[in-house]
Order: sequence, then C-alpha cells, then structure tokens
Amino acid sequence: MHLNPAPAPRASDRIHHALTGISGVAVTPFDAHGRIDRATLVHIIDRIARAGIDNIVSGGNTGEYYTLAADEIRTLYEVTVQANAGRALVTAGVGKALVEACEQARAAAAAGVDLLMVHQPPDPFASPEGMVAYVHAVAEATALPCILYLRRDVFSESDFAALIGHPKVLGMKFAVPDAVKLAERVRQCAPLGKITVCGLAEPWAPAMAASGAR
Repeated sequence: MHLNPAPAPRASDRIHHALTGISGVAVTPFDAHGRIDRATLVHIIDRIARAGIDNIVSGGNTGEYYTLAADEIRTLYEVTVQANAGRALVTAGVGKALVEACEQARAAAAAGVDLLMVHQPPDPFASPEGMVAYVHAVAEATALPCILYLRRDVFSESDFAALIGHPKVLGMKFAVPDAVKLAERVRQCAPLGKITVCGLAEPWAPAMAASGAR
C-alpha cells in the first residue's frame, strides 16, 4: 500500500513569495561568433531585476538550454547571479544526462543561485519510476531546494506522490496544457505544502489559476 509522504517544511518566505509571484526566463544573447554575449546578458538580467520580476530563471527553455554546452550553462548561472546582485530570486535550470544535471546543480550552487529547476529527462523512453529516481538524485546533489519542470505528465497517482514527495522538492512548474490534469496534481500537492506554478506563460494563466496554480 502506498503511503503519502509527510508534508515538507514550508519554503523560506522569500522563495515562497518569488515562486507564487512572476518568474522571468531570460533569453541567451549570442555575438556574431556564436558565443554568449556577456555584456548584453548583463543588460537583460539588470532590466528584468529592475522591472520587479520576482524570480529570474537562468537555463530555462526560453534561454535555449538544450542547445548550450556545459561551460555555457555555467556562464549563464554566474553572469545572472552577478548581474542580479541579490534583487530577485535566481533559479537555475538543470538537466540532460543525470551526471550532467548533478554537475550543473553543483555549479549553480557554487555560483550562488537560490533554487534549482529540474528539467524532465528528454529521453522519450524514460519510465515514470526512472524519472522519479532522476529527480531525487538531482535533489540530493546539493543543499539547494528544487522545483520540478513538468512538461509531460505520464505519472500514476502513486508515482507522482513519490516524485513530488522528496523533502527538497518544493513543488512543480506545470507546463502541460491540461487544466483538468493540473487540478488533480494540485489536489495532491496542496496537503503536502507543495507549490504549483503555471508553466505555460500568459495565455494559460487564467485557466491554471482557476485550477489552483500561481
């Protein structure tokens, strides 16, 4: 018989406020030689922070995460933290192969980010049990808390409970265009104190807010 895990401790007030506010996923600018344009990236991050965005996401899909090499991803983390200068929360997207995801998590922690966003493994054959093990391994790689980036919901109720139940997983960024499925997941997350974030940007915000996401 599956038992629901005990409720996780509430995220710090700063993290909770940021995740239930507005997140901005920074684009990654490149120069004419295909290298990251650091000066333009600093300008972008500064502008986002000055605009009052609650959470700046570095290494998200809008930042072309899956096209970047390991050293480029580390550069994003470092420049974002420095340019933000403590004004907003900084979340670092981590993923790809498990070894890479754990290395990125450690690099993000060393750069001074506040939170990890765990991308789902892009493997089309990844099993639900494998994805649970993947997330939990990444969560254990550093002392940082995590939020899940859920693009494919292929989980049974018990698999999802295991996925979200790790004490360092604060909640999920739900990016599946299915408000009914979202409502089911909110029902599971809420008693555990887990945060549910609308992950499909402005067009889906009303429907997801109605289902319980922030």
